[in-house]
Amino acid sequence: MQLVLLHGMGQTAASWQNTILNLPNDWHIHMSTLLGNDELVTYEQLYQSFVVECEKYTEPFHICGLSLGAVLACRYAIEYPNKVKSLLLIAVQLKPSRYLLKFQQLIFSLLPKSYFRKHGLHKEQLLLLSSSMQKLNLKAGVQQLQCPILLVCGEKDYFNQQAAKDFVRTVEHAQYVVIKQAGHEVNMEKPVELAGVIEHFLIGGK
Repeated sequence: MQLVLLHGMGQTAASWQNTILNLPNDWHIHMSTLLGNDELVTYEQLYQSFVVECEKYTEPFHICGLSLGAVLACRYAIEYPNKVKSLLLIAVQLKPSRYLLKFQQLIFSLLPKSYFRKHGLHKEQLLLLSSSMQKLNLKAGVQQLQCPILLVCGEKDYFNQQAAKDFVRTVEHAQYVVIKQAGHEVNMEKPVELAGVIEHFLIGGK
C-alpha cells in the first residue's frame, strides 16, 4: 500500500505524525512537504512542484490531502488519472470562497511573524499562497474522476461540510464521512479516528 499525504495551509508534514502512528506498519507512507523553505511560491508553482515530486512513484498510488493538500490531490487526480489509485479528500474546496480567502489573509496579516516561525511557517508565503488561489475552480474537472473517492469532514467544520456534500452530488460514486467532535484540522484533532477511516477506505478499495 503506497499512500501520499498532503498537509493543509498553516500545517507542516509533521501534522500527520499521530495519524501515521495509527496506520499499518507495512504501508509505504510518504509525507509531502509543501512549504519547506523560505522561497515564496504561488499555488500554481506549488502544484507544479508536487507534479514533479510524483514522478518518483513508478506505480499508481493513493493520495490523502487536507484543505490545501486536498485541492492539490484533487487536481492531480484530474490531470493524471492513471497515476492515482484512490483519492481521500479532507475539508476540500473545489472553488474556494473569495470572502473566506480574504478573511484568511486578514487573519494571517494580523498575526506576528513570531507566531508563524514557532510553527515552522513563513508569514509572507501563506499570504501569497492564499491570494494566488482566488481564481481556483476544479468543479468541472471532478466529473471526470473514475477512481474511488472518499470525502471527509470534521463534525464542527461546518463550512467545508457543505462543499463535501456538493462534491458527492457532482460525483455519484464518491463517499462521505463525518468525524465526530473534530474541526477543520482532523489529522491533528482526531488522528486515531482519521487513521481508522483511511484504513477502512483503502483496504476496502484495494
